[in-house]
Amino acid sequence: MHSWRLLWSWLFAPARKRVSRKPRWDTPEEWGPGHHLPNIFRNDHRTNMYTRNSVPITENLSRQIYFKAVRP
Repeated sequence: MHSWRLLWSWLFAPARKRVSRKPRWDTPEEWGPGHHLPNIFRNDHRTNMYTRNSVPITENLSRQIYFKAVRP
């Protein structure tokens, strides 16, 4: 495996800095980012909030439902 892809990191650095200065989503502590057992995962990307919910169907089958909230 080579590290050619790291040569592009300088190109995306300004965008990463801009995003890191944005405020976090205003969510209650119980619904903040991270795992919420038994079935929810939330991630705060500062510009959007990503939520994945697992819904059991049968003993060996589940469905994944994805939500994405975006700021203007």
